[in-house]
Amino acid sequence: MGAGCLKRPLLANFLKNTAFGVFIGFELAILAAWAFDAQISSAPQLLTASAALVGAFLAVAGVLSNIDNQNQTSEGQRQRSLLAAKATLPLTLTSLIDIAERGAHFTVSGSLTEKEVEQSVQELTLPTEVISSLQKVIEYSSDEDAAKLSYLISYFQILQSRTKRWLIEDYALLTIDVCLAVRWAFLVRQIENCFGYARSEDASIPSDLRPLKIREFFSVRLREGQTTISQLMPEISHLESCYDPTRKPFP
Repeated sequence: MGAGCLKRPLLANFLKNTAFGVFIGFELAILAAWAFDAQISSAPQLLTASAALVGAFLAVAGVLSNIDNQNQTSEGQRQRSLLAAKATLPLTLTSLIDIAERGAHFTVSGSLTEKEVEQSVQELTLPTEVISSLQKVIEYSSDEDAAKLSYLISYFQILQSRTKRWLIEDYALLTIDVCLAVRWAFLVRQIENCFGYARSEDASIPSDLRPLKIREFFSVRLREGQTTISQLMPEISHLESCYDPTRKPFP
């Protein structure tokens, strides 16, 4: 057992332990009794009790040391599993962004033919390998990062469902769906915010998404004209005004 049993975390566990405090107090009382009364120092009951307490202390020290080692081993395994899961996370996030961009494009592009609608619905489907990759990262990430990634998936699924319904039910009368288009763009910005974590440049996923730059997404990335941007601006302004970076995990 040796000095490893008295490592700082283990010592801290002992200092917080009531039984350990009682043990120290009892041993100090015995030492004081021996110092002031020679007859007490030879009492077999006290010697037996003292030896039993020392044995119990060493047993507890061994148990706590084993628990501490198991915790360190478990944490090391979790970190290795997280590192392995994050190895493909940048590609996974890129795939997710591609689908989110298609969603934004479909909802801002206006009318589509029936054949184009069927193809669009298929292109919004999230591949199984993307879901599996995200699930692995969520399993091994911290609670806070897992909550943020889980929120991304939920946010995506809601937008996916609404966009598919919009495409299927209203394809003959499709015009720009301002609300869906802006929220797809917002999802793209949320996903982009996770790349630093995916590349291990950030210890965790940032919660503050400012600046959102949704307008630039449509004008630069999708190359939409000023007329379309003007149609989207009221919804963009509304989303930015409602944005609260203090909300967790995402607004």
